[in-house]
Amino acid sequence: MPKKVEIVPHLPSEEVRKLHKREKDKTKALRLLAIYHLMRGKTPGEVVDLLQMDKSTIYRLTQRWNEKGSEGLEDLKKGPKINHRRRNLAKNGGAS
Repeated sequence: MPKKVEIVPHLPSEEVRKLHKREKDKTKALRLLAIYHLMRGKTPGEVVDLLQMDKSTIYRLTQRWNEKGSEGLEDLKKGPKINHRRRNLAKNGGAS
């Protein structure tokens, strides 16, 4: 039998569906839709087939949702990229 995942009910499933419909960011909307389907009893495999997402992504989204609710579905912010030479210059006060 396919494995279902546990979803913390931060919001009712119908509220998640409404958030999905109102969300302007397409990536977050897709994440909300995945959570909605999981809340409604679909397995991760079924959501993968339905939304064409990677199964590991479904599990990561589930973990993020369970920990932080809809805030957990925001894009993860990464720091600015800096190359090694600039980092070394910054450490040494501009001296190479």
